[in-house]
Amino acid sequence: MAEGRFLPIIPTWFSNIASQRNAVLLSLIESWSPNSSVDVPRAFCKALVNGIEASEHSDMILCLLYYLVYGEENGYTFTPSMLWEALIAWGIRDKDYTVFTLTQISNACASFAFIDSQTEVMKLRSPLLLDYLRNEVFDDKYHTRHIRATFLYLTRGDHEGACRSSQELKERLKAHPFLCYAARTLAPSLAALPSLSYDTDFLKMTTSHRSVDSYLQAAEAWPYIDEESYDEFEAEEERWRCYTRGYTPLHLAAHFGARETLIQLLVDRGDNIEAQAANGQTALHIAAEIGDSSHTVKRLLECEANVAAVDEDGLTPLAHAIVYGCLESVRLLISHGADINALEEEDLLECYREKPDIAEFLVGLGVGMPEAESEPEE
Repeated sequence: MAEGRFLPIIPTWFSNIASQRNAVLLSLIESWSPNSSVDVPRAFCKALVNGIEASEHSDMILCLLYYLVYGEENGYTFTPSMLWEALIAWGIRDKDYTVFTLTQISNACASFAFIDSQTEVMKLRSPLLLDYLRNEVFDDKYHTRHIRATFLYLTRGDHEGACRSSQELKERLKAHPFLCYAARTLAPSLAALPSLSYDTDFLKMTTSHRSVDSYLQAAEAWPYIDEESYDEFEAEEERWRCYTRGYTPLHLAAHFGARETLIQLLVDRGDNIEAQAANGQTALHIAAEIGDSSHTVKRLLECEANVAAVDEDGLTPLAHAIVYGCLESVRLLISHGADINALEEEDLLECYREKPDIAEFLVGLGVGMPEAESEPEE
């Protein structure tokens, strides 16, 4: 019936065998036959979700399930402590406006998820339910709530400012286990919803450069599950210092591939379009190397961003674009005066290997592309 995959376990609040909801689920199972045209697993999941939506704490349970679904999809694991912070970020409270306890969260998830007794890592029991929630329930409305809650969470004063040591960052991530996930998923979440306007949320977050620094540091940090694993990862590579310092709001807007309206707003209020981060990059450097951010590149150029600016490695925005960006960004940079003759052979070779469409375009402009050395035959 489910192609070898388990149906979701009926939660405890379905325990009354005479209840209407339970009767729906039981009738689905009883009515199934090999020749049935009814998609029983889907109908089962739908009935289960309908039951969740009718329950007292539906908003809480669906928020928890949202993160269990998308955490697993994005390669992250969740614990009750992480979900506790997520609920606070979403503004979800109990009926008396108190914060849900870790026990309540664990009990709410117990029927749907396995919970590791040592690490407390949670994993959905039913792949069928996971697929149904992802494809049928968690739409752009939920993704928007995640984005807005994440912006709000990242502005909190109790984790503002970059940590000054590996130990300090470990203690912060231990105290705020949702921080790493929130920081790491914000940019991809924004990219997945290009029509979403988040100008107000962005401006609140970037009021203090300390919030920007703490966000960037957390986005590059090792996720904290327990001290042993974190210390092991950090001994391999100290990621607490991997973030780029000196980002301005314009740098961050470029990093997010922001819409034209936000770029224009920042320029109009007086932000320096030529400001350089610690690595010498301007906002145009950052936008140029993001594959789907030609609209951001276009508006920065319209605001007279300097196409000849060089970073600490002597690279222009065009040098970044031909290796990491997209063809439209390359076209825009060249049409605004970027010098194709200043491109280094090493960057052209990387372009030849990684971006054949851009390489072909450059050849059409008369750029001589170096040929990759052929691999020796064994």
